[in-house]
Amino acid sequence: MLAETIRCLGRVRNESTPEPGFVISYHLRYLLEAAAGSEGVNDEDSEALIGIVNGEDSVAEGLSLSDVAARLQNYLDTLVDASPGNWTTLFAMLKSR
Repeated sequence: MLAETIRCLGRVRNESTPEPGFVISYHLRYLLEAAAGSEGVNDEDSEALIGIVNGEDSVAEGLSLSDVAARLQNYLDTLVDASPGNWTTLFAMLKSR
């Protein structure tokens, strides 16, 4: 399921079209943010980015859907990179290739 989520996010990034139904569980994001600690959490509003990627919310002027998807992917990459121990390995499928 995680790999499919990232595949969909990559498609949005490449095609700049929304992915209806796209979601990354709040609980997963919370868990990763807690594990990453303050060094892994950036200022991104992941819930807002997800709403834009899935087409529920509109893209801010001056940005493209590809930009938003890239920001969401960067957020996930940062969380995984800052995760402790073997978490980086366990959640590697959330990172961009």
